[in-house]
Formats: sequence, C-alpha cells, structure tokens
Amino acid sequence: MNIILNKQISSYWDNHSKRYRKAQWTGTLTSQFDYEQTKRKLLRNLRPKRKEKILEIGCGPGIWTQLIAKNCFELVAIDISKEMIDKVKNYVKDNNVKFINCNFLDFEVNEKFDKIFSVRVIEYIPNKIKLFKKISKLLVPNGELVIITKTKKSIWDYYKKLKVFLRFYNRNKFNEVRQYSWFENLSLKFLKSLIKQNNLSILNISPVIIRLPIFKRGNDEIPLITKKLEKKVLKMFNYLSGKLSKMPIHFQLFIAESYLIHAKKKVLYR
Repeated sequence: MNIILNKQISSYWDNHSKRYRKAQWTGTLTSQFDYEQTKRKLLRNLRPKRKEKILEIGCGPGIWTQLIAKNCFELVAIDISKEMIDKVKNYVKDNNVKFINCNFLDFEVNEKFDKIFSVRVIEYIPNKIKLFKKISKLLVPNGELVIITKTKKSIWDYYKKLKVFLRFYNRNKFNEVRQYSWFENLSLKFLKSLIKQNNLSILNISPVIIRLPIFKRGNDEIPLITKKLEKKVLKMFNYLSGKLSKMPIHFQLFIAESYLIHAKKKVLYR
C-alpha cells in the first residue's frame, strides 16, 4: 500500500483510539444497544470453536477480540493503528491472542486460518480487490468468513443531508471520515461479487444494527430522542428487529446501520 496513505489511515485511528470504545460501544444506552445487536449476529454466524485458529482484521480496542478469544484455540488480531494495539493489550489478557500492528494488505504469514472475521473495518481498507484475494488465500478449504460492515444506500446514508436541512447538530461525534478518499461503504451487490470472485460461497446475509439515527446520545445523529426516552425507543427497535426478519433483505438493509455476510471457502477438486 502507498506509504502516505498507510500513514493517513493509521493516524486517523491513532487519534480516535482514546474514545472509540466508549463512544461506539459502551458509553450510552444507544451504543450498548448497538453492541448487543452486533454481538448477537457475530456469534450466531462465526460460531468460534475451541480447536479453531481465527484471524481478526482490524481489532481496534479489542471489543470483539476478547469475545472471540475465549472461545477458540488461537486468535491473531491485526490493526493498522499502533495506539489501538497498545490499548487492546491492556484490555485483552488471554494467552491465546497474538497482536500484530500492520496493514492487513501488507500482512504476510505462512499459516492458514479456520475462520476470519472483521467488524466494521473493510470500509476503511482502500483496495477491496486485494483485500478479498488475501482473505481467500489465508482461509483453509471450507474455512469461513464473517464480515460486518456499514450499509450503503440506506437511511443511514441520507440522514446527514436531512441534518443539514433541519440544522440539527450532535456534539457527540467523531471527525467526519467520509472526507477521506480511502473510506467507502460497500453495496451488497459489490460485496457479493467480490466474495464470489474469490472462491467463496455465501451462507448468510442479514442486517445487524436495526434502528434509526435519531438519538441525542448516538454517534453523529439527528438528536430527536433524548436520554429520558432512549430506553423505551430502543426497546421498540429491538422488537421491530425480530419482526423485520421476515421482510425482503433489501428492505431490512434500508433501515439497517450495518449488515453481515457469512461465507465459506469452496473446496476445489482436481
């Protein structure tokens, strides 16, 4: 990868490492709701087993690293940010975890993995074609891939325009990542094509976080729902998540903040 681009991405995440865990996953009822929905979908699809060797692309502050490490034989966790790696080492103490500070596209290893997973990371990796070629190369035959990424062409894409129109602003936000050329949400169609081109077959597609971006204590959202109403409204969205599972997938993804693809590497017979 271009050295300048590599430094730009690592610098971005170094700067956000101090508060990412709290702001994204633990600090409010809204972030905890997002965590629980993501955790449920990740475990349901990845299903880590005690004998398995697993690779995590973009471990960040270790939210998912700690969850999966307790249920597998070995976990290799990669992140481009040195600050993130330093912080995750203070949080994840499992002896079966190996942390590597590098860009995944530059990651070289002779071993292969039973499973690879990545939660909300691939949208920040510039070369998607190289990314999926490398994933396929590192998986054993019948090995599994679970990716959770942000939705494209959903209500979460359009709310920013509505925010500007209504002049709503939320103080609890990260620096706008969309300004960087290396950031790109992937459409379901494009992600499916990348998977199929790299000797992988899709097992499952499902929305992950299903709610509207309307919480005052959410991440850069339209601040309509205050702390007082937060619990009741989140409970409603949790109920709707179950009901929407019977709807067409494209309708589900339209109101989902993120979605999941679960795939398996095909066995090639000679």
